Amino acid sequence: MKTPTQEIALHLAAHAIKRERKGDTQRPTVRTHHDETDIAGTINTSNNDAYDALQHAKPHPTHPKPRYLSLTTTGWASPNTDETAPSLHPERQRVALVCVFDLVAGTTTSAIRFATKNKRAVLDDGTATGALSEALHTAANRFRQ
Repeated sequence: MKTPTQEIALHLAAHAIKRERKGDTQRPTVRTHHDETDIAGTINTSNNDAYDALQHAKPHPTHPKPRYLSLTTTGWASPNTDETAPSLHPERQRVALVCVFDLVAGTTTSAIRFATKNKRAVLDDGTATGALSEALHTAANRFRQ
């Protein structure tokens, strides 16, 4: 049985990669959710930077507190075999990454989905580290106050 954060991550990753397969590249999107089936609000950004989207994510003063905060972003992935940027690598492929933060439990789940049709989403439950994980936690803390 999947957790609510896994359900949200898998659903949003599947939707994002379908759009990518159609050539519809999207900007990073931050969403708030009351439960695993409800998108309470979307916080749009004016550029293609996931960090900027998270930096500008703030709770709406008149809306009820959400339970989850998610980030959906797309980009390139490639084998980590040399110093070639993923977007320039000959084996590159499009990916969708979704990170979901449970604002009550303080836990994170991420899903990455490759555009290759036979690849299933890969889930990560709370072991992600790095700048994007830190930016998600910083944004989540604004919603948890």
